[in-house]
Amino acid sequence: MNEPSPCHRRTHFVLKRVNKTIREHGLIADGDRIAVGVSGGKDSVALLHLLDVRRAWSREKYHVLALHAFDPANPADDPTWRAALVAWFRARDIEYALVPMDVPADEPRPMNCFRCARHRRKALFFAADARGYAKLALAHHADDVAETILMNLAGQGHVSSIQPRTELFDGRITIIRPLFYVPERELVRLAARCDWPPPPPPCPRAADAGRAHARTALEALRRINPQARINLYRATLRQP
Repeated sequence: MNEPSPCHRRTHFVLKRVNKTIREHGLIADGDRIAVGVSGGKDSVALLHLLDVRRAWSREKYHVLALHAFDPANPADDPTWRAALVAWFRARDIEYALVPMDVPADEPRPMNCFRCARHRRKALFFAADARGYAKLALAHHADDVAETILMNLAGQGHVSSIQPRTELFDGRITIIRPLFYVPERELVRLAARCDWPPPPPPCPRAADAGRAHARTALEALRRINPQARINLYRATLRQP
């Protein structure tokens, strides 16, 4: 019998946390059609990979569709990189769709993080709904949850964050976050062991994003208390 590959072993290790999230928050049911937002970075590729592997043996039988939203007017857009991502979808026999973002012509470029995320989410919502996918899986992980708490606390004065499951538009679209309990370091380790497409070109405004500053603050808190991230997202789960 062949030894499991390093990617296989690490995949099943990470899936333990994914399965815990799915089970505790009722993220996936039998017969679900799940669209997965795939930017091409390690987090979203990991999410698609994990959900794809999981459906081979999970009790729930579900279908996945990879949605890649992109800005056709972005001067830094790289069609060659996107072709590599599409080739990976095809090699895995994963259904996919490329979704152009509807960005107003007068939108300042490069877009700031908030505006870019807003346009990307809108494109994913419309694409999933138009194709009959009532669930949209996003790749926010445990560190994203903790960073969002810090951003909201500092910027708005209240403890809140993204949740494992969020229903929108009167339940027409349900956002699920199966990586909610997965620390980013585990996704880094998984990516290092799997043959995935190269990451997308870096965002020219990444260093200016509020999340980058929150990440720095979270690292400082971790040095004081290694449980800082865990305590932060536990706090938001206790919110009404």
